[in-house]
Amino acid sequence: MRVNPRRHNICQVRLVAMVVCTATSPLGLCTEKPQYAILELPTLGGTGSVPIAINNEAAIVGSSWTTGDSESHPALWNDTVPLDLGTLGGPAGKAFDINDAGVVVGRSTLPGDSVLDDRAFLWSESTGMIYLGALIEHAESLAEAVNEAGTAVGYSESSLGGDRQAVLWRDSTIINLGNLQEGQSSYAYDINEKDYVIGTANIHSAKRAALWHPDGTIEDLGEFFGGGTYAYAINDRLEIAGHTTYIGGRAFYYNYITDEIINLQEDSFTITSAAYDINNMGQAVGKRTDGWTMKEEGFVWDHEHGMVVLNRLRPPNCDWRLRSARGINDFGQITGRGSRTGDGYWDGSGFLMTPVYHSFDLTYARPGKADEVNTIRAANFVNVPVGTTVYFCYSFRGGGSLIPGCDVSINALQIDNAKVAGTATVGENGVAKLVGKVPPSMHGRQVIFQAVIPGSCEISNLVVQRFE
Repeated sequence: MRVNPRRHNICQVRLVAMVVCTATSPLGLCTEKPQYAILELPTLGGTGSVPIAINNEAAIVGSSWTTGDSESHPALWNDTVPLDLGTLGGPAGKAFDINDAGVVVGRSTLPGDSVLDDRAFLWSESTGMIYLGALIEHAESLAEAVNEAGTAVGYSESSLGGDRQAVLWRDSTIINLGNLQEGQSSYAYDINEKDYVIGTANIHSAKRAALWHPDGTIEDLGEFFGGGTYAYAINDRLEIAGHTTYIGGRAFYYNYITDEIINLQEDSFTITSAAYDINNMGQAVGKRTDGWTMKEEGFVWDHEHGMVVLNRLRPPNCDWRLRSARGINDFGQITGRGSRTGDGYWDGSGFLMTPVYHSFDLTYARPGKADEVNTIRAANFVNVPVGTTVYFCYSFRGGGSLIPGCDVSINALQIDNAKVAGTATVGENGVAKLVGKVPPSMHGRQVIFQAVIPGSCEISNLVVQRFE
């Protein structure tokens, strides 16, 4: 596995946060509940985007409509800034995975293709987009995943318009991975760093989970809970996540080593779910849908907390509806699709949901009255030198904002369109104090405060306050 050069910075911020939470805090701010910032992923000029995967550098890939919604192109987001990866000369495409080296795979179209045709591609900054090919000339193909060695997996037609077959691309060579029954189809969805490939293969047209071993042999994992089984993701510990058609559709977790299998949701005849990704920490993400109301909700699951709907993890006063979670990296950063206040049912925006780490305390503004001088304090710093400048930020809505000079994989603010109310320096008493008059227009308004030290990417807790 490729080492993330930002890992030291992330661990440093987390360590500071842990020290604060093990100390006695007068505000009672330490909690086991994770805290997140939610940042919007801008489009390529169109009205919507669909993020699919995120790597350990917090780079995200998927697709986005271009200006005028004329075409949908593969897109790459770095620090939430989108890049159009283009196509193979045709009208459409979508990226499905990215490794830590920035190699992207997906589907595109060639000149003369329709928007529905599939042509597997690989993209890197040095090579641009290249066509990976298919088992036979002119057949369709699609690349679903790529590991750190640059080995990609997906499907190719075995004949024009014929059955799909699971394939692997290595060193510009395509390899047919085979199937469980002659004449039946198969599909590879993911590959881990040990070259285990997970996917689906048919026996008598029934979908079964299939595992291809590094030596090329295929193993039938069966039909989980008696339903057709789609195994979408595998991590380096051979933990697998996916979807079974049992009772309309259920997300599942399966541990190949221990043979443990878990239905990720409580049985319900109206709720269906699917898990699309699993990281090396055993956290899975996906989507659940209410069949009666058609309400969609993204979720994250692990052994300790079970299935947690992402909307329950939003910052206060947040207008995001997080409708689907598609990817999660080893740092717990999640990407998916949601909508915001004013969006229609079919409208959607990509999001990055990133864990944040509070390492010092912020108090309420006192006396908490508009048209008067108020004081707000930041304190309980850890290893922050006297004289360090603290920025006191505010917003009227929770969400997320980038910290200038800080990578999003390290920390982020939990407020939208953060504005600076003022700055103060840490004094000899270990306190930074901002004093100023609150405008009369703030009377009756609810404000969210959060403080930040940009140089070290440290942030405070959130303070939600309504001024009298």
